[in-house]
Amino acid sequence: AMRIIVDAATSRQYVLMENNGQKTAMMVNPPAEKTSATKEAEPKVTRTKESKTIDGQKCTRYIVESAKSKSDLWVSAQAGISYQDLYRIFNSTKGTPGNLSMFPASTAIQGFPIEIISTDKTSKAVYTVRIKSISKAKADPSLFSVEGYKVVDMTKKGQ
Repeated sequence: AMRIIVDAATSRQYVLMENNGQKTAMMVNPPAEKTSATKEAEPKVTRTKESKTIDGQKCTRYIVESAKSKSDLWVSAQAGISYQDLYRIFNSTKGTPGNLSMFPASTAIQGFPIEIISTDKTSKAVYTVRIKSISKAKADPSLFSVEGYKVVDMTKKGQ
């Protein structure tokens, strides 16, 4: 399991991992913003007629395909937040480490993805994101703490 903390005030991200009792927090800079020379073409978004219920949320399957990845998004219109809100959150810090194509810019996705299964076409790696709960309640500050983790500063790597 992995948790990502986005600190917009410092433009840093922390990737928290636990493995066999060892807790590591990698401090990373958000990925550089893509320039027009490196931007990908808009992905193809297909809304299907398939549906399923995930944790009480009725979801519709969307297939999102780009040159680099293919993703199945199970999207709920009942979540009270939109995909565009999610995209703005990730884009505000220029994304997260890992598979950025999992969150393409798109106005075609109506609702909020409860589950995303994304396959990288080059490496064949499969990434799964599953939203367990959505709440407007104030978050417990301990969720954003790196206390008890060995912090590794990855911001200076390669400089």
